[in-house]
Amino acid sequence: MRDGPVPGAIDFVNEMAGIYDVVILSSRAQDEAGLRAMEDWMVFHGVEEDYFELGFIKITATKVGAIMYIDDRGYHFTGTFPTADEIAAFKPWNRSES
Repeated sequence: MRDGPVPGAIDFVNEMAGIYDVVILSSRAQDEAGLRAMEDWMVFHGVEEDYFELGFIKITATKVGAIMYIDDRGYHFTGTFPTADEIAAFKPWNRSES
């Protein structure tokens, strides 16, 4: 299995699945093998298996409407587009120096 989850992620997903519909968006979910691998990885690390079976957590390759998106490569658009230099310098949270 690949790297483990970010500390706190499993508790967060389990808690949110009890309140909201949780949708995991990933290009890996484009085929059944990738989707199953993701679900297996999550269950192995402690996500409640019943949440998938009951539909509280869904994995998809198709973006859906949401209250919020949590993404390590997301740009918070506030009406101002990033410059080319800002895009080139962008680093996800786990690759930045801060």
